[in-house]
Amino acid sequence: MPHAEIPLISSDGLLRGARRVRIEHDGAVYTLHLTRQNKLLLTK
Repeated sequence: MPHAEIPLISSDGLLRGARRVRIEHDGAVYTLHLTRQNKLLLTK
């Protein structure tokens, strides 16, 4: 799929000032963490 067809969502838009958010997908809950090194980590 070309990049133009893939939606772009900023991490700021997801995190909205938080260091962690929970994301529900297909009945499972994942946590998206912003690390101290300013990297993103997704865990189940």
